[in-house]
Amino acid sequence: MQKHLITLTACLLLCAAASAENASPAKPNIIFTREWAYVQLGGHWFVREQGWKMNQAGELFDMSDAPFVEKPVIASDDTDMSQAARARLTAVLTELNPAAGKTDTAKAAGGGGKAGKKKKKGEQNK
Repeated sequence: MQKHLITLTACLLLCAAASAENASPAKPNIIFTREWAYVQLGGHWFVREQGWKMNQAGELFDMSDAPFVEKPVIASDDTDMSQAARARLTAVLTELNPAAGKTDTAKAAGGGGKAGKKKKKGEQNK
C-alpha cells in the first residue's frame, strides 16, 4: 500500500505541475491536497495516512511494516506519534461520518433487493 501511495503522490505532483504550466493569470489554479485516503467496502471502512490506519471501530494500526503487517496500537500504549495520528484520523472519520451514509441492507441480509420478485403474467399488485 505504501508503494501505491508514493506512486499516487508522484502522479498527483506531476499532474499539478502540468496544470501549473498551463495556468493563466485570469484563471489561477487552486490545488487541494490531503494527507489521507478513505476506503469503504460494505459496512467496513478505514482511513489511511502515511504510516497509520484507523478502521470503523476506531482501532489504530501502525502500518510501518505494511503490506505484510498491521500492528494494532492500543490507546493506553500510545506514543506521542500514535496519539497524534489517532487524533488526526479520528477527526477525519468524524468529519466524513460514514456510519450515517447509505447502506444496502437488503444485500447485506441476503435478500438481494428486488431480485426474484417478478410477478407472473396476470398476477395482481397487492
